Amino acid sequence: VDTALQKGTGKWTVESSLDLGIPVTLIGEAVYARALSSMKEERVLASKVLQGPGAVQFKGDKAAFIESIRQALYASKLVSYAQGYMLLRQAAKEFGWELNYGGV
Repeated sequence: VDTALQKGTGKWTVESSLDLGIPVTLIGEAVYARALSSMKEERVLASKVLQGPGAVQFKGDKAAFIESIRQALYASKLVSYAQGYMLLRQAAKEFGWELNYGGV
């Protein structure tokens, strides 16, 4: 299987963010990527027309490159958590919730 399935939690989160006016861009992009992944027929057809990039041999510092990727992943996690907590904070204001953010 090379298509991503959805449980609906990302969609629900994005819908809530729109309702509350809080951008959750990373979660939104993940939902869109899953939607694109589910279009297997279209991807197969496109692969017959589009060549894509050729093989490229990496010539840089492999350890430094891997560390850069690790840091980028860590930064994306931080942004995702920050956006999630912003959404929770706004929902708490909107609905009168008293959330224990340290326990969430």
